[in-house]
Amino acid sequence: MAPYGAEVVEYRFPKVTVTIIIINVILYVISTFKNGFISIDSDWLYNYGYIPYLVLKDPIDNAYRIFTSMFLHAGILHIFFNMYFLYIFGKAIENSLGSFRFLILYILSGIAASIFHTTFTVLQGTTALAIPAIGASGAISGVLGAYLMLYPGTSLTACWFFFFIPMCFTMRSVYYLIFWFALQVIYGYARLGASIAFFAHAGGFIAGIALLPIVASKARIAALRYKSMIGRIFDFIVHGYGSMVGGLPRTAKALLSILLIALIAGSAYVIAESSTLTASNMYSVSLHAKIVNLGLEYDDKLIIMVINNKINTREIIRDETRILINRLYYAGLLINKELAGKELKLIDKRLTITICDVKVPLTISKFIGRYDANGVLTYCEGDISSYVVKVTYAREGKCYGFLGSPIHYVFKLVMTMESNVWRGIPYVGLIAILLSGMTLYVVLYKDRELVIVS
Repeated sequence: MAPYGAEVVEYRFPKVTVTIIIINVILYVISTFKNGFISIDSDWLYNYGYIPYLVLKDPIDNAYRIFTSMFLHAGILHIFFNMYFLYIFGKAIENSLGSFRFLILYILSGIAASIFHTTFTVLQGTTALAIPAIGASGAISGVLGAYLMLYPGTSLTACWFFFFIPMCFTMRSVYYLIFWFALQVIYGYARLGASIAFFAHAGGFIAGIALLPIVASKARIAALRYKSMIGRIFDFIVHGYGSMVGGLPRTAKALLSILLIALIAGSAYVIAESSTLTASNMYSVSLHAKIVNLGLEYDDKLIIMVINNKINTREIIRDETRILINRLYYAGLLINKELAGKELKLIDKRLTITICDVKVPLTISKFIGRYDANGVLTYCEGDISSYVVKVTYAREGKCYGFLGSPIHYVFKLVMTMESNVWRGIPYVGLIAILLSGMTLYVVLYKDRELVIVS
């Protein structure tokens, strides 16, 4: 018998980790080619990104987005840092679990990230349902969670630049990763950084911990634990085996428990809140537009909330769509109580609308629209010309700007009142609670079975 168990573990090339990195890089090159490899092409973003609204509305036809979104990245820095963290932590976890088990953990953590992201869109605002989420960070967060449980006693060094001066610090990985996890939870609840899916990171991290006892081989963990003692043989002789297999520090358990309870409470609140939400003021928008003077043709999907006959267009992610919706809104063509239940046809009409204290010319060559009982535009075909407004100041509901370049749209727009989008929220919220509860159990009671380097 080997002195450390039945399974002899040797370091192996991290083939799954490297393969995932290669796939991500290849897809990044393909999806950013049109934009000079700087940022993802919008067609890839909207066709393959994870859009919670579409998955909730039609989960069968849109389930593929959960997987495709894991392999897409917004820009060069996005993919660089994700792949860097994946390689640093992924090779250690793959060697600890084995390639196939590591792949299972990685994929399931990415799925959990999507579940948490969907759950907490209620807190982020309804328009978050329609914003595409991409990146491997949710799945990588699962790798970080697994690393925390397996190697809490290792040291990690982080560096950053302070006025071009490199500053570095070293701390135990358990506290470094708890600090990172806490930032995701705090920033998520504070709604900081709307472009970052903080709760997706938290969900992936939780899944990596919760799934570890299921995917890990006890024999392999035991073998690695004994091997890690070789460098600490004196401590082993003096203090015995028991001192070498400690679990997580009590402080770490307490901090993780507080964060997990906060996520459980948040998920419970979301479930309760979603039952009170109604669809009477929520519309899904499907747009096909051609910007004639730019030679651009595209499709877009988004959600618009109509509250007191007003909408907030600032959260519309695509600039071209936001410009068009603003023109219709300020011209009284998107929401108009006087047009409730009616049809409207306009030909060769010239208007002047005010946006950010700027008088904006609007030429309507053609507009054919239909309105529902609330006076909300449900269908229209149009041909309009206007100007872009360059905003120089926007704060506290006020904005100022000046006229920019001309823009000419030929478009078709369909707005549908939604009645079933919120129905899926309680189910994903329940999964989030169960995963958080599983993680809390693992942290409190299973840590000694998993820790390799304490």
